[in-house]
Parts: sequence; C-alpha cells; structure tokens
Amino acid sequence: MLTTTTLMLIEHTKLREAMDAAGLSTRKLAAVSGCSPARVAQMAVGQFPSTSAITAVAMAAALDVEVRDLFTFPDGETLVRLGLIRSV
Repeated sequence: MLTTTTLMLIEHTKLREAMDAAGLSTRKLAAVSGCSPARVAQMAVGQFPSTSAITAVAMAAALDVEVRDLFTFPDGETLVRLGLIRSV
C-alpha cells in the first residue's frame, strides 16, 4: 500500500538546499505537503529522516525536484507503476 511505503532522505542537507532554492519556509513546505512544520524542521536537520511516500512526493513537487533527488526508497518500481515518479 502506498501510504505505508516509507522513503528516507538521502541527506537532510539536500532537503534544506531544495527549500532554500525554492524559497519555501518550513511552514510553507509543511502546508503544501500535508505534514506539520515540526516534522519538516526535524527532517531538515536530520532528526527524523523518513516520511510516507505521499508526503515525499508532495514535498518534491512543491520544491520542483524529482523524488529521487531527495529520497531513497525500497520499492521504487511500485511508485513508477503508479505514476508518482518517472524512474528509479
């Protein structure tokens, strides 16, 4: 099930760099990705490096980057079949 697929940040610094490049604050990224600002802040400093595939896809879309640029995941083929990412 997609909602239980967990994706891990490649490096928390990549998330922060993408946020800076997109001009999105922690609160704005949280609002568009459906999670709390505290969760985004934790991810951006490496305290909580995983999230659901749904949240990861929403974050990547808001940041205008590919999901695979920020996250690693064990079941990428499922995400490709669902059309959430182009390739693994």
